[in-house]
Amino acid sequence: MELTDVGVLTKQYAASLLSLEKQLRSSVEEIISGEAGRIAIGSNRPIGRYLLPNYILNFMQQFPTVEMTTIYDNTD
Repeated sequence: MELTDVGVLTKQYAASLLSLEKQLRSSVEEIISGEAGRIAIGSNRPIGRYLLPNYILNFMQQFPTVEMTTIYDNTD
């Protein structure tokens, strides 16, 4: 028995999806447990300058092992 071309393609995508699902579960568990993680935040300058710093500080105090990067830029 052999898979059709569509079957082969479907099998490849299914394998990729299962792998991604496993990675997602692992990453979420690490973040929830506070073990590890990475977050990137992008915002315009006013929000990034005046609103986000307090939220970011509170988050970093609760989850000190999570790596956080921020990018502020002008809104087009």
